[in-house]
Amino acid sequence: MRPHPDTRVQCVQAPDPRFVAANHFLKRFRQTPAPRNATLWCAHTPMDGCVGAVWVQVMDQTSLWLRSLYVHPEHRRQGLGQTLLRQLLSEVAVPDEKTFAPSQLVAFVPNRPPHLSPFYQGLGFRPATATTLPDSLRQRWLRTQAQGKDWQLLVLALPPVD
Repeated sequence: MRPHPDTRVQCVQAPDPRFVAANHFLKRFRQTPAPRNATLWCAHTPMDGCVGAVWVQVMDQTSLWLRSLYVHPEHRRQGLGQTLLRQLLSEVAVPDEKTFAPSQLVAFVPNRPPHLSPFYQGLGFRPATATTLPDSLRQRWLRTQAQGKDWQLLVLALPPVD
């Protein structure tokens, strides 16, 4: 299923009001909000405002860490999560003098609700081990495990950029 045709996905940064709205959206649904220096991709409709958001954090100049991806329950199963991730990847995979070409996108995915793992694996994410992570992410993953969280480590290998 495709997102409603009036849904727009845009890359936003602070102080853009859409950045603030997307962060409020994430906080409302108990997701990790983005810091002011981050870039968010938000999906919004004229009727509902922000209905989905995603942001990543650069880790050790080799990896992107998927910090938040959330779609409002009323807008799920329309391909909006996929659209948000694809838009994000299409924009971060184009290096310029201010960016880098990441080799992987890392996600810490809760096993509950059970539909999350198939969603990510359907996009090409694969189960991974901590040994595949840069040190800063490995430490965060080990802390997550030490806290007893029932999560999976999933990694999407990104194609090299010419």
